[in-house]
Amino acid sequence: MDATVKDDINRKAEEGEPLPDLIKNAYLLLGKDWKATNDDWEKVGHKIPPVMITVANTTYTSARIKYAFDHDAFLLSFAGLGDLCDPQKTLQIDSSILDKAEAETEEIDITFEETEEEDGDARPKEKKLTKKQQAELLRRTVDTVGKSGEPGEYINNVISVGMLSEGWDAKTVTHIMGLRAFSSQLLCEQVVGRGLRRTSYDVGKDGLFEPEYVNIFGVPFTFLPHESGSDGPPPLPPTPKTRIEPVKQKAEHKISFPNILRIDHIYKPQLSINLEKVKPLELDPYESITESG
Repeated sequence: MDATVKDDINRKAEEGEPLPDLIKNAYLLLGKDWKATNDDWEKVGHKIPPVMITVANTTYTSARIKYAFDHDAFLLSFAGLGDLCDPQKTLQIDSSILDKAEAETEEIDITFEETEEEDGDARPKEKKLTKKQQAELLRRTVDTVGKSGEPGEYINNVISVGMLSEGWDAKTVTHIMGLRAFSSQLLCEQVVGRGLRRTSYDVGKDGLFEPEYVNIFGVPFTFLPHESGSDGPPPLPPTPKTRIEPVKQKAEHKISFPNILRIDHIYKPQLSINLEKVKPLELDPYESITESG
C-alpha cells in the first residue's frame, strides 16, 4: 500500500474526513464488479444479493468508510451503484459499535414489517428496544447475512474491524476489500475464507465440484498456485437453491417425537385352551359314594 495512504488510514480521524483517492477508486472498481455480479444473480432468479465486505484496520477507518457510503463520497450512484450506498443495506460492525449500543438503557423505536389494522388501514408496528436489545439485534443481523427471512437477508455491504475472522458463515460474499495489514499467511487465509463458503455441490463434467470465486482487493499474498497461463471466461453465477427448513408460519402443525431413552420389554405368560381337543371327564356317582354320619 502507498505510504501516504497507509499513514492516512492509520491516524485517528473524524468520520467525515474524506478517504484517499486510491481507496475511492478501488471501491469504484470493486463496486462495478459487484454490480455485474448482482445483475447476473438477478437474471438467474436470486432474491438475495451478493455481499461486499470491508476488513478495516481501525474503528476510525470503518467509521470513515461507513460515512463515505452513506453520503456517497465515492460517487457510486453516478456509476449505477446506488444500492451499495443504501444505509438499510449497509452493516457496520466493530467493537466500538457494540460498546456504544450496550452502554445505555435508553429505549429506541424499531420499526418492523409486521402490521396491525387500525381503522381499516394497515400500519407498521413500532416496538421499543433498549440499547442492549439493539446490540443483540445487530449481532443477529451480522450472523444472518444472506439468509432468507432473517434480519440480515438484504445486507449487501458489510464494514468490519476484525469481527468476522471466526464463526461467520455467510455464503453470499463475493467481494472483499482489505484495508489493514495482514501480518501472517493464516490471517490472509481467514479473510479470503469469508468469501469461499461453498454454495453449490453440483458436479461438473470432470467429476469435480464447479469452481467458485471471490474478488479481493488489497490482500497481496500467494494463496493457491495459478493453474493455467491464461484466464478463462468469467464463471456463471450459482443457480438458486431450494433451502429445506421449517416455516415459522406453520409452527402450529409441528410434529414432535418423544425422546426415548430405552425400551423395556415385559413378557407376561398367557394360558390358552382349545376345548375341542379336551377329552370329556365322565363322573360316575357309584365310584365315589359318600356316606353321611
